Amino acid sequence: MKNQKGFTVVEILVASLILFTTLYAVIEVSIHSKSLSLKAVDHVVEEKQVSQVIENIRSSLEHYQASYDPTQTGREELLDVKNLPSAWSRDIVAELGECPDCPGRLGYTIQPFDGMRGLYLVTVRLTHQDWGDKFKDYEFVMGAR
Repeated sequence: MKNQKGFTVVEILVASLILFTTLYAVIEVSIHSKSLSLKAVDHVVEEKQVSQVIENIRSSLEHYQASYDPTQTGREELLDVKNLPSAWSRDIVAELGECPDCPGRLGYTIQPFDGMRGLYLVTVRLTHQDWGDKFKDYEFVMGAR
């Protein structure tokens, strides 16, 4: 009998199967991680845009027009997703005409808060082309200086 050196076909197949399974798992984890990372970035950008709008309003609330309609009937018309006046993306919040290709739309209303003098309810509505027909509302109460 000869002393055989080398691997059998079965050993090569088993090693190949282990190698390809490991590579597949690494690639899947990488793809999933990238997807989660992009979602996290989009969420941070969205929160940043809302914060920017809130700070702009908070710093000079007296310069904004507040709706004094006690029934708040005009609120939904003003926040209709088809009529939102501003556009946003990762880098910008601008008037719709300045950024027609921006994927997001944004609008807000300012109304007196339950008849309490000096307090206002601010509603910020965001949409994004990736969300389909869905939108997100952020509501907060602030006082005028």
